[in-house]
Amino acid sequence: MATSNSFTYCWSDLSTGKVYIGAHKGFENDGYVCSSETMLKEYSIRQSDFSREILYRGTWKECLRFEQALIRGLIKSGSNIFYNKSCGAAVIFTDDVRRKMSIASRNRRRTAEHGAAIGRAQLGNKRALGKKGPLGYKHTEETKQKMKEKRKGKTPSAGYKPTEDHVRKMYEGRMRKKLEKIYDTIK
Repeated sequence: MATSNSFTYCWSDLSTGKVYIGAHKGFENDGYVCSSETMLKEYSIRQSDFSREILYRGTWKECLRFEQALIRGLIKSGSNIFYNKSCGAAVIFTDDVRRKMSIASRNRRRTAEHGAAIGRAQLGNKRALGKKGPLGYKHTEETKQKMKEKRKGKTPSAGYKPTEDHVRKMYEGRMRKKLEKIYDTIK
């Protein structure tokens, strides 16, 4: 039986109205606050403005699932009242995070060598050396013949010949769709 020394908690910032939701593997009075640098900075300045509530007790996996469900619920509601910057391994793309990512990508500069390396990678090394094919590989005549023999008698798209019953069903399906379309335009 799994031990239940884990819990999901919610810190409330009483002065700003923001919350932080987290899960902790340990005990309620072990001194752990949270993993958010932003919230810890605020907490260290004004501890009296924060209150913690234990929302759920259970196994570590259960507490993580509960934490993620709560955070996703806040995200879906469009609420921007939380300190959380991630939900498990997933980043929460708030307006602030998007702005910082945009600034970081605009300020990124590549060297000429880096650009040349990207160009070579896009071409494909073998293709740049004069070989043909989308991946820079050219099949031998013997390989081409073997592939041709293997494909004989098969339709190119599905890899098999449909039975007469299957062809009839496909035809009926197309006709049904045409009739439905005509019926919808008449309505």
